[in-house]
Amino acid sequence: MLKSFYNFRIRIFLIPSILGLNIYCNEPATLSQDLENHAPVINSIIATPSNLEFTQSAIVDSTVIHVEAIDEDNDSLSYSFVSTSGNILVLSTNEVMYIPPAVAGVYYVKCLVSDGTLSSIDSVSVSVAPAEFNLPPVIVSLRAVPNALKISSEGNVTNTVIAAAAYDPDFDNDNLTYSFTADEGIFSNQNGQSIDYQPPAVPGIYFVRCIVSDGIDTVADSLFVNVLPYESSKIAFARENNDTGELLVMNSDGSNQSIIRSFF
Repeated sequence: MLKSFYNFRIRIFLIPSILGLNIYCNEPATLSQDLENHAPVINSIIATPSNLEFTQSAIVDSTVIHVEAIDEDNDSLSYSFVSTSGNILVLSTNEVMYIPPAVAGVYYVKCLVSDGTLSSIDSVSVSVAPAEFNLPPVIVSLRAVPNALKISSEGNVTNTVIAAAAYDPDFDNDNLTYSFTADEGIFSNQNGQSIDYQPPAVPGIYFVRCIVSDGIDTVADSLFVNVLPYESSKIAFARENNDTGELLVMNSDGSNQSIIRSFF
């Protein structure tokens, strides 16, 4: 906007008195006009936040860029934003949302403020870095050896060894911890990835759960241990070997025994 003002300079001359009268005369006024425009001034350009992260799936955060500017001449100001990378969404006259690429680096957003004749420009930087994400462990095997136990004639049941194997898919190779739970039974002698498990001496199926943690995420898997009842050995069937004369006996518990037949 053009700003005008007038400066009048008046000089007064004293004319010698003529006929006893004092006459005053003004010098013609000199008129000057000063035309001047001032460029706008950007007081601040701020990105909130200025440090962004992107996830493993290439999703990046956004930031809001706000600009404050003044104009000495009280001219109406226009704001223009530009960046060589990323996307800019206008929120208001002097505020935009900036979405940078999901690539680590420092990106700059420039703002040009104009009064229609003169302009000022400033920029703000936005840093983008990968987010600290964690991948959970992966259990590759979980076994019970043996997975079937038989109750003894004394009413006891032996232990089985539960063994797990897992790995950490992160590049940082987190230290994995293993824990085991069961609704019934006793655990003992845990050695990292393996543990002894004694189920109750009652026929049935007992589930054992293994939990693996990397300190941040946990995964779990389970297996079952079968406890069989005690059965005394009974002959299920028998057959004669015609060549050797032996009598082959199959017991009800699955065991075999050979009996040599006497021919006397």
